[in-house]
Formats: sequence, structure tokens, C-alpha cells
Amino acid sequence: MFLSPRTRACILVVLAVGLAACKHDSARDGVETMAQGRWPIIPNAGDEYKARLLATIAKADRIVVNEHSYEFDGVDMRYDGTHTPQPKPVVIYKEVTMTAAQKQRFGSAVSAMPAATSGFVTGCIFEGRHTIQFYVKGKLDSALDICFHCGQLEWKGNDNLLFPDAMVGTLKTVIEEMGLTPTRDWDRYAIERATERHRQ
Repeated sequence: MFLSPRTRACILVVLAVGLAACKHDSARDGVETMAQGRWPIIPNAGDEYKARLLATIAKADRIVVNEHSYEFDGVDMRYDGTHTPQPKPVVIYKEVTMTAAQKQRFGSAVSAMPAATSGFVTGCIFEGRHTIQFYVKGKLDSALDICFHCGQLEWKGNDNLLFPDAMVGTLKTVIEEMGLTPTRDWDRYAIERATERHRQ
């Protein structure tokens, strides 16, 4: 198909804008100003999101944070007619249960966080590699999945709420204090870990 120089230029501009949106968090060194919208939107969603999370933290008798792979980490993503990328089972790299002191700091950090929401939505595919699990009476009550790459959150039952712009940045600090790693070269890490497992 013949494409004129003008048409090719327009396509390149659209692709560049999409890539810039996907990498927006890198330019801001984190994800402090990201917010993901789900519709219909509830008024004062940031305040409501904070209130629900604080109630969930307070109710939980155990909070576990997992750092794990994404299903396409370390996968050959070529589409050449002879190869189709296949997802891999998720591997948990590290699991940490919050101490009482860590739980208190978690709640304090969320409480002190501004509730403002900008409504900004990233164009990235969600690649969650960190999950905060809230247990009540020994049973999993809810799980908050985090994608630090694009600054997005998925919390089942609360997807109609815009989360506060400062939410992911706050979670980044909490997770780092627990000894986990919000960002790294996850493809390389998945390959290195797989190599280590094969050697054992």
C-alpha cells in the first residue's frame, strides 16, 4: 500500500504521542501524578478512595505484599508468522507480611496523602508486578494490584473510583520501606531468575 509522506508523518506523530503517554511516568521519576479513571465516576472520588483504603487497612488483621512477575516478562515478543508469544506462569519473587508498625505507617501515609485527582489516564497496558493483599479472619478480603510502570492500580470493587494522584507514589514509598523494588528491568530479572532456578 502506498502512503504519502504526509500520511506517514501523521502516523509517526500518533505513534510518538502514544509512546510518550506510556513513558510519562519515567519523565516524572515515579507516578505521583498519575490517576486512572473508571466510569461512571463517583464525585469526590479521591476522598472516597482514601476512605475505603483506610477502612480496609484498619479492618485487616494481616496485610501481605507480593512482588511477582508479569505473565509476559522474559517472553520473546516477536510476531513473525512463525512465533506467537506465550504467557508464562506468574512467579512470586518476594512476599512480605507487614508488621504492626509497618501497617500503622501504611495507614498514616495514606491518611496524610492529598486526595486530589486529575483524571489522567495512561495509555499503557497494565503490567502489575506488586500486589497488596488484605486478610480478615484468615481469609483474603481484597487485593490491590499495582503497575508502577504506568502508574495504574486495580482494586476489585473500587474500579469506578479515580484514585488520588499521589496514591501510587505513596505506595511506592511504602513498598520500598518494606524492602521491595517498585521498578527494575523486569524482563532481564525474569530471565536471570529462571536461569538460577534451572541451575538448582
